[in-house]
Amino acid sequence: MIMGWTQGRGADVIIEAAGVPAAFPEAIDMVRRGGRVLIMGLAANDKPVTIGAGAIATKHLRVTGVVSGYFPHY
Repeated sequence: MIMGWTQGRGADVIIEAAGVPAAFPEAIDMVRRGGRVLIMGLAANDKPVTIGAGAIATKHLRVTGVVSGYFPHY
């Protein structure tokens, strides 16, 4: 849907907040060339995620990990 809405360009910023390992490769697929991916939901997940480094390098992406806070803060 993202690629359709953006005429194949992709989103400027993708925020992964689901915490599901499959969400990280999906985020890489949805972001535009030169875009940014914020990984927040996977902060507490220790399961490995497989993604080719070329997917990040060839799209010139910035990937940032964030731990948003301690649960009671919400």
